[in-house]
Amino acid sequence: MPEQWYLQSVNDVTLSVSERGDPSAAATVIAHGAGSSADFALRVFAPLPGRLVAYDLRGHGNSTPIRDESLLRMDAHVADLAAVVTAVSARTVAGLSLGGHAVACWAADRDLDAVLIGMPGWLGPPDTVAGANARQAAELAELGTEGSLRRIRRHAPAWVVDELEASWRRHDPAALQAVLRTLARSPAPSVDMLRAVRAPAAVVALADDPLHPVGVARRWARALPRGAYGEVTLDEMAHDRGALGRAAAAALAGVAVTWSP
Repeated sequence: MPEQWYLQSVNDVTLSVSERGDPSAAATVIAHGAGSSADFALRVFAPLPGRLVAYDLRGHGNSTPIRDESLLRMDAHVADLAAVVTAVSARTVAGLSLGGHAVACWAADRDLDAVLIGMPGWLGPPDTVAGANARQAAELAELGTEGSLRRIRRHAPAWVVDELEASWRRHDPAALQAVLRTLARSPAPSVDMLRAVRAPAAVVALADDPLHPVGVARRWARALPRGAYGEVTLDEMAHDRGALGRAAAAALAGVAVTWSP
């Protein structure tokens, strides 16, 4: 089981932090996606070497449940990431979806060893993909967590629903809805911001995931000065949650000099 500890961040928010690996090794800090969890992020990036440190984002899991949408904007998520990175002196950061957006925002103009990003949702101003988060929030408000999960199970891969069940049941329902509504209005990193990420960077897409379009991930990878692109399928993830992390490490190996999987 991951070691767990707590960290105070901005706005009087307490973050629940979990880690795996050698505590004396170099740390990689991982930020998960909206509605997900530190546990899922650790399993996705389990193929990476060293000390893996993930945290429940504000409004999620064992971190402070926040219903005030003004405290859930991207700058707050970036500040939380910075707090965890500082606490463990990390020089490698990784993120999934919302967490990947926060990682890219924070990494711009910083001296880092590596950046790994999975499943970015959009580029620049919020678009129709972003709007899907508001629709999901409305459904959660109408049907509740269990009703929404029953609807999703009718059309989503079983492993995706299994992961949603494991995470959504841990979240404060009103806080999760607030996270999703805020995300729907949130700009993603711009091309100019991605161009300011100097570290070797890997971007990995889920090839058949409409909520995290392949085209967006490829545009992110092209915008990054030292970017590389990887791709996995939903079926690969069904059999191995670490498939995305393994693909990120493989892509990064082609552009990184000082980092190796």
